[in-house]
Amino acid sequence: MKRKIPGYLSYVLLLGLCGLIWGCAPQQPKKLLSEDIDVLTVFADDIAILKNAKYPTNSQEKYLAAKHLAEGVDFALTRNVSTLAKLFRPEDGVVTYTTEYGDEVVFYYNYQDHYVRLRFWFAKKLVTDSEVRIK
Repeated sequence: MKRKIPGYLSYVLLLGLCGLIWGCAPQQPKKLLSEDIDVLTVFADDIAILKNAKYPTNSQEKYLAAKHLAEGVDFALTRNVSTLAKLFRPEDGVVTYTTEYGDEVVFYYNYQDHYVRLRFWFAKKLVTDSEVRIK
């Protein structure tokens, strides 16, 4: 003789299983906003490397520091150019001035066949858009 699971119990088990699947799904770590004051302390070692003139932009040290910073900081809401000066060495950026798309600064750090590219478009002292690529 077969025993049946009551209808309401099967729904409870199904909901529990769904909750277990969604609850255990890997979650992306929270990123700090670029203008958050904690960025300067949490990523102090990486910022010190990025601002150090001793390392070229194609060094492993700067690449790893830029990668760690790009993975842990959300640059989407960056609005102040002075924030970029706090995080990066200005001499490492390449600035392009255009009237069509606005001015742009690119910080490009590479090591062997990997790179981190951080692009920021700005008008005067206001950052209007950003893009981060890691390969």
